[in-house]
Amino acid sequence: ELSALKKRFEELFNSGYQVCCLGKCASLQNDMQGLYLDQEQDGTTLILKKPQMAFLSEMLPEKKHPGISSSFESFDQLKDAYHEAFLLRKAAFCENRSVSNLQEMKHHIPEAMLTEVQKLLSEEARIRRVQTVGGGSTEELIEYWNQFFQVVRSGRMTPDEFSQVLSEFLGDLKDIYKSVVGEGEMAPLYPVFAYDGLDEYKDVFMEKILKLHEDVKKQVEYRREKKKIEEAVEYIHQHYSGELNMAIVSNHIQMNYYIFS
Repeated sequence: ELSALKKRFEELFNSGYQVCCLGKCASLQNDMQGLYLDQEQDGTTLILKKPQMAFLSEMLPEKKHPGISSSFESFDQLKDAYHEAFLLRKAAFCENRSVSNLQEMKHHIPEAMLTEVQKLLSEEARIRRVQTVGGGSTEELIEYWNQFFQVVRSGRMTPDEFSQVLSEFLGDLKDIYKSVVGEGEMAPLYPVFAYDGLDEYKDVFMEKILKLHEDVKKQVEYRREKKKIEEAVEYIHQHYSGELNMAIVSNHIQMNYYIFS
């Protein structure tokens, strides 16, 4: 298979090429000279002759945050070129900025911050993330996830750690709230790097999570009220021969009179 590819695209590879990884970008397919690969999980990969790379600055808006490899000459180096481009792409995605070389990815992160990140990767933090949905106020949920995404954007959490945390979180939501989460409802959140950048992904993520949060709270409230009504019916059964009215029963189950009504 590799031999067939090499023979078919020999001219492209022998004249020198670069690999570019970015989010979903079908509009480029008809404007480029090279190979266009639409990958389900990782967005789009372009393999272009070196002179063709100049068109990216014109065709790609800044917010696309591509990862572009250095120049390669041999087909046998294609895998290395792709890994370099995708590594840069993941860093550019998380930091919402262009990352032009591997050296730019090296940050000096204080030990205290690294310790903070390790806490975010712990099992306790995994449980805490699930509890933000339906378990507290909307303000608490927003504050928690804003801080989480800020940690990712600052480079303190690696792109692979971020992807792993999100995968675990969405899997846990599906298992725990299966009666609330609709089939395929969270599917758009799984191909993380298919989005242009972290900010775009965060907007979609927060919209989905806030909706789920409200749905879970409504279900919890419904079950709570259902239980109180069952207590009210039991009280009526036991005291039907005595004095009964709405105020007495609602007071017994500690529910607001008008809500009970």
